[in-house]
Parts: sequence; C-alpha cells; structure tokens
Amino acid sequence: MHVSRWLSPAGRRPSELAEDAGISRQAMSDLLTELEGLGYVKRIPDPSDARARLIIPAERGYAADAILQAFWRSRELQLREQYGDARVNDVSEIILAYREAVK
Repeated sequence: MHVSRWLSPAGRRPSELAEDAGISRQAMSDLLTELEGLGYVKRIPDPSDARARLIIPAERGYAADAILQAFWRSRELQLREQYGDARVNDVSEIILAYREAVK
C-alpha cells in the first residue's frame, strides 16, 4: 500500500492514517512496523501527548516518494500525448469526484 500520500512532515497519528486509508488500526500498525523496519517512516513522540507517537517520512521514504511522483508525471505526459489534454482532464475530474464521493 502506498501510504506516502497521507503522511506529513509534521507527523500524523497511526489512527488518522488508518482512517484515511480505509483500513483497521491494527492493519495500519502492522504496515507501519514493516515500513519503519525498511526505513521508509519513523515514529516520533507527539508533542501534544507524551503517550502518543506520530509517523513521519524517513529520508528513504522521501526518496521513494520522489521516484513515484516522477513516474506518475511521466505516465501522465504519455497519456496526454496519446489521448490529448481534454480527455485526460476529463478523466482526472471524474477520478477526483469519485474519491470525494467515497470518503
């Protein structure tokens, strides 16, 4: 699962990430443990609650996200060349509307 879109440099609680991803807290916890072990995220103390932890991207996570963003920009350019700006814009609007509707 690609979680970087829900991360923030300021940090987010695992429960917030689970809600945004539409998965259980336990599933998110398992995923974050794996991602932390691989060096993609870090857990830091929450300054507003000493008992809680925040999840932030690690250096490796930022690097992976940059690669992913470059890939998607490249793919979008290919689609625009193949189908034209108007059609790609229409599909983008539909996808965004769908994402908002299923939140």
